[in-house]
Amino acid sequence: MKRRMLRVALVADTAYDYDRKFVSGVSRYSRQAGNWTIFCEDEHLHQMPSLARWHGDGVIVQLENPAIHRAIARLKIPVVGVASLANLSPVLDKIVCVSIDNRKLGERGAAHLLECGFESFGYCGVPATPLNGWSKERAHAFSDFVTRAGYRCSTYTGRHRTARHWDALQNHLAAWLQSLKLPVGVMACDDPRARHVLEACRRLGLRVPEDVAVLGVDNDVPICELCNPPLSSIETGIREVGFEAAAALDRLMAGRGPRRTRTVVPPGRLVARRSTDILTVPHEQVAAALRFIRDHATQRIQVLDVCRQVGVSRSTLDNRFRQVIGRTTHDEIERVRLNIAKSLLENTDLPLRIIAAKSGYQNEQYMCRVFRRGLGRTPGQYRQVTSDHA
Repeated sequence: MKRRMLRVALVADTAYDYDRKFVSGVSRYSRQAGNWTIFCEDEHLHQMPSLARWHGDGVIVQLENPAIHRAIARLKIPVVGVASLANLSPVLDKIVCVSIDNRKLGERGAAHLLECGFESFGYCGVPATPLNGWSKERAHAFSDFVTRAGYRCSTYTGRHRTARHWDALQNHLAAWLQSLKLPVGVMACDDPRARHVLEACRRLGLRVPEDVAVLGVDNDVPICELCNPPLSSIETGIREVGFEAAAALDRLMAGRGPRRTRTVVPPGRLVARRSTDILTVPHEQVAAALRFIRDHATQRIQVLDVCRQVGVSRSTLDNRFRQVIGRTTHDEIERVRLNIAKSLLENTDLPLRIIAAKSGYQNEQYMCRVFRRGLGRTPGQYRQVTSDHA
């Protein structure tokens, strides 16, 4: 028996990468369900009043704007709300809500920068508004995690966020950076804010990541790759939020109660790029060797090139590497090259032979051996897997 098609309204702003990832999560569930037809308009605020008269079966709606809260209160069909805040307005207590886990995002960022060896930390948020409490949630979690580890954190919001006040924004941000003890690990509330931090570092002549390591949130790939150096970032899990919201709506439309009225989805992976590719170590020669490897790994350098650069023998350098970072000089060169190759596979369509050359490998065959040994799959298989999750 053919199932009845269900008409679902998806009320989301598709202008930004974050929102498009959310939509892709909903789309993945709808393909799995097989009997959904989705109504989605770009200017969602303007569409909300008409939804009160729309003869559909259910609505998935982003809850970032209070105007939407008033509109969905008039709907007589199942509604699932999606928010970036775990603690929502009491107005929304009667609907099922799915949100990202801002606390886990803050903790993930702090753990990463602690693993890099930093002892000084900063969090760069945005000026508070009724719609961006998610930044404060991340800030508190980041600061709490750092404090529990025995360190202090400086939190900054500033007075400006947009480029309309670019010079004032940069001046205030630069003043904050100058007040921090270097080297410092900084987490920004999102990728655009992290880009602001990187620009302030450039203006001040601060090295990234040696003086300031910068971490963003969202993993908006075009923004992250446009930054100089490329920006490390944490995926929020927003695709999974979309999928879970769609699953919850499906249950409601089938007349079944939700498993829970509030669902908080954990973050996705942390994508490490050059902006945090550092291990802060007290040993001067090891630190110099790490910088040289990071800057020249694509040039097919060998261990002896690193030894000549820092002026010690191979056995001495290897012993110091093992003592300080737990691996040999050769292992570190391979680690950096592998990360470069993985990034190129994830973010470009370049042929494998070109990726091998750009990553510093002798040839494509050797790169394949490294991938099989380290990851248990070929570069082509790695590209396919990461593409499937994009």
